[in-house]
Amino acid sequence: MKSIFGRPLLWSRADSVALLIFGLVVAYVAWQVLLLPFIGYANSYDFLRQSSCTGLWQFIDGVDKTHGNYLFPSRFLQFDGDIRSDVCMRSADNVFPWLATLFHEPGEILSFWQVAIWKLGFLCIGTVLLLMYAGRLRLPLCVIFAVLFTDWAYLAYANTLYMEFSVVVATFLALSTGVCLLVLGERPGHGLLGLSVFALVWLGMSKQQYAPMAAMLSWLFALVVWLRWRIGQVVLLYVGLGGGLLFAFSLMNPSSTELMRTIDQANKTNTFFGAVLPAAADKPAALRLLGLPDECLADIGSSWLSKEGHRPCPAVAQVSRMKLLALFVSQPRTLLVPMYRITLGAKPLYPDYLGVIEPGDAEAAQGKLELVRTMSLSTWLSGLPPRLYVGLTCLGLLGGGLAFLILLRSFRDRDGISAGKAPLAVLSLGAFASLYALFSSVFGDGYIEMSKHAVIFGVGLTFQVVAAAWWFWLMASGWTWRA
Repeated sequence: MKSIFGRPLLWSRADSVALLIFGLVVAYVAWQVLLLPFIGYANSYDFLRQSSCTGLWQFIDGVDKTHGNYLFPSRFLQFDGDIRSDVCMRSADNVFPWLATLFHEPGEILSFWQVAIWKLGFLCIGTVLLLMYAGRLRLPLCVIFAVLFTDWAYLAYANTLYMEFSVVVATFLALSTGVCLLVLGERPGHGLLGLSVFALVWLGMSKQQYAPMAAMLSWLFALVVWLRWRIGQVVLLYVGLGGGLLFAFSLMNPSSTELMRTIDQANKTNTFFGAVLPAAADKPAALRLLGLPDECLADIGSSWLSKEGHRPCPAVAQVSRMKLLALFVSQPRTLLVPMYRITLGAKPLYPDYLGVIEPGDAEAAQGKLELVRTMSLSTWLSGLPPRLYVGLTCLGLLGGGLAFLILLRSFRDRDGISAGKAPLAVLSLGAFASLYALFSSVFGDGYIEMSKHAVIFGVGLTFQVVAAAWWFWLMASGWTWRA
């Protein structure tokens, strides 16, 4: 059997198991996302940023289409063609609602499944391509796919106009192709490289917060390709891609627009005055180091919306986040306390302040919701006692760093990393994603909507949990064989 690029596809019993898992998961995903009763997150107001680009808006009787509604979602959308470029957030995720509108005229009412089905198609096609080129990694990567996309916390984003579903899928594909680059022995083919580049581009153009993560992964993949195969053209491709991804989202959404200026000032206010400065032992010194006036001292502890009619310390809009590095060195609490709080605040691993079922079908939807929650890893991780949860998180992050150092010794092995070390690649990339999600969330927007902003934290945890289970399985298999 050959791939579309002519390379033979070797198939084993483990690959057959992976294919069976994939089919079952796709059926489960379709049941949860596309079939009633409806499960999806309510609109916190942020639907506006995507609706303004496509003219596809929420439809709830008695609720203005531009207003948020935290209490419950609606499975209906109204397509009126009302484009508002001044509040439009351009993103790769705009593609899905745009595709849904191609088959309708302004004035029609759509169901959310007509948007979600495009998202699920994107997920399935990407995963099929991944499994085609994953070689001996098909089964472990399919297990990650199964654990991640049977989790209701991430699937519920498919039935929303939030951009998080694109972020989750693109991160899964990017990390998975990275595992292949780290582990497989053969030179990466055009198919794997193409999927890797596509996933990184989609991630970098989905949401501003994760554009730097896409760039960092690009540079990491460049390093891996250079150390393992010395393929100069591919290295240059990844290096150039990383540089472009740093600016791609900003080019689509220029910082000079009123929307982006307001978002930037709100995020900086929440970061500096809501998270960082309250943790400082010497607050006046911290203000001076950041270049903020003394009169802003009274605003420490405030957020963008905490004082009605008053925006805390407007001078914060001119402060660069790079100044935080000096503050972290002079007062380490300003780093450690926010990181500790965001780790706790990301739990539960879904935005529990948003309704997820419609009031008209509450009884049936509640039964479905309880079932999908029980089957989700995020539910069990969120149920851990706080100290154990934080301890395991720290252990996973430290273990991921150590795993990457161990892998560095194996990068020149052109025959690929041994089976015993393969889980280290999954662990290290999962730890990187979790750490980035926590850091970028708290130092990007403070303690606002922590579980939603840090959505990739849970994705990284999924990689780490599967890596740990894989390693223990390998150990147990070795012990059984020796016995």
